[in-house]
Amino acid sequence: IAYPRLFLLDDSSLAIWHHFGMEWKEHVSWLAPILATVVAFILTRYRNQIAHDPEMRKAALLVYFFAFTAAGIAGLLGAFINKAAPIP
Repeated sequence: IAYPRLFLLDDSSLAIWHHFGMEWKEHVSWLAPILATVVAFILTRYRNQIAHDPEMRKAALLVYFFAFTAAGIAGLLGAFINKAAPIP
């Protein structure tokens, strides 16, 4: 089969990679730059307050962590899918 999508969907043991991996890559990982922008806005808007408020710092770090986690998982899934169904 010449197309990776069809290759993955043709084999029932690999179909989960398409359904989960591609959905994550297409719908969840695009949140990463949005979340990183939210953190940049918070740091810019509240730069004086964030230096003295540990709860705000923790919240900003948590959002930043989620952004990089979503991007990292999307990258790993992309690598795994490409390994299972390389583009000819």
